[in-house]
Amino acid sequence: MIACIECRVRWVCCFASSRNNDMRCAVEKCPHPPRKWSLFALSFLTVSLCAGLVYGWPALRRNLRDVGGSTLSEQTLGGIFTAGAWSTQGGRFGFGLARDRYGTRRTTLVSLLCVIGGSVGIALSDPNGAVQLGISLFLIGLGSGAQLCLQPVAGLFEKSGTVIASLSGAFQVSGLVFLALTSITDNRMHSFIAFSVV
Repeated sequence: MIACIECRVRWVCCFASSRNNDMRCAVEKCPHPPRKWSLFALSFLTVSLCAGLVYGWPALRRNLRDVGGSTLSEQTLGGIFTAGAWSTQGGRFGFGLARDRYGTRRTTLVSLLCVIGGSVGIALSDPNGAVQLGISLFLIGLGSGAQLCLQPVAGLFEKSGTVIASLSGAFQVSGLVFLALTSITDNRMHSFIAFSVV
């Protein structure tokens, strides 16, 4: 278990001076117990709503073709998805570097702002606007940076593997968000703007 930020300096000093490397000495004296369950719940919710949105593409594609009347070719639609899928996987590298330099809060905020910008872009884009849709899906894909930034919450738990596995499951769940948004209403503008607000 890790002591809170206020007591981390004392924890490091205690750990370094302990002969048997017993971490409990600082943790038990910490007047600010870790809020691990609330941090885990917030992390799980954030990853569920933002990290793997791009993988809900089939529902959005159906909405663009059937409801929006998109005449984009399959090749163009595939390119739009590729932009989002690439940013989901490749963007993690950049967010990992940014997290090391700027910290978890700032980097997660940037990732979430990308998701908001991409969602607004999807809401306002023309069904035949390949560039608009591609940029918007690319921004939404950068939401995967939130998962990378929030995974260290697993270090607060003794069974950190279980926490990491549950956050990976939350990543998979996030692919259902597009399905939910397009099932609630066929009007992309209403559903994606509402999602951005939430």
